Amino acid sequence: MGLTILAVYLAALALIVAECVVPGAVLGILGTTTLLASMGMTLAYYPDSALLLIPGQIVGTMFSIALGMYIMTHTRVGRIMVLGAQQNPEEGWTAPGVDTALTGAMGIAHTALRPAGAIEVDGQRIDAVSNGTFIERGKPVRIVQIDGNRVVVEETGAA
Repeated sequence: MGLTILAVYLAALALIVAECVVPGAVLGILGTTTLLASMGMTLAYYPDSALLLIPGQIVGTMFSIALGMYIMTHTRVGRIMVLGAQQNPEEGWTAPGVDTALTGAMGIAHTALRPAGAIEVDGQRIDAVSNGTFIERGKPVRIVQIDGNRVVVEETGAA
């Protein structure tokens, strides 16, 4: 019976690896079902050794998933799913940022910041986050930090 359980387990691993190579969920569902059957057979026929065998099956399954992911990246389907091109700043690809010169600028909370929302500075609407506190709409705020697109503000208390 031990060889039968091993054969069922290896079939489950093969199905799981095949799912990574040929995505579509059918092989993954069959592999998972077969894996659970293998674990059930292990519990039924070897209950004294189940505490060692089932964790071993789980570790082997994680290894087979990692192997499947590695294999997938080296197949034609895997290369289609991964973006190979790079977007270099020298070619004009840049993320829109916020002018760091706005640090210290005063504005008004355009929406409530709980902690995310929007502020208005010199007629320009800017997405912002508070420094962890709730700021009501219409309250005066000051920009305390700019990191890329992340603008951190605090309520000033001035009216």
